[in-house]
Amino acid sequence: MAAVGPGRGKRRRWRLAVVGGIADATAHHIETDAKVRYYASSKQGGAGELRRIKASIRRGGVDEVWILTCWIGHSECHAIVEECNKRGIPVHRLRGLGQARSWRR
Repeated sequence: MAAVGPGRGKRRRWRLAVVGGIADATAHHIETDAKVRYYASSKQGGAGELRRIKASIRRGGVDEVWILTCWIGHSECHAIVEECNKRGIPVHRLRGLGQARSWRR
């Protein structure tokens, strides 16, 4: 019988990135079985947050992106959407936490 390599036979969890607001405050509002990573808006978390999300998208560490538009600037939103479009990653703009709660993966 052949040995099963790492990752084979296992189903990888969907990796979701939620961008906007204060990441820690957003975490308890979203219920999903996906592996969720939270990125604060640049205003709340500093300019490094935009670099982090873009780097994660480039590395292939994200399968889908949700942008909470009520806490993120237009230029920041545009940069994330552009990066996702280059790599074919679905991106959804949600108005806020209420819409994020009802959006299910």
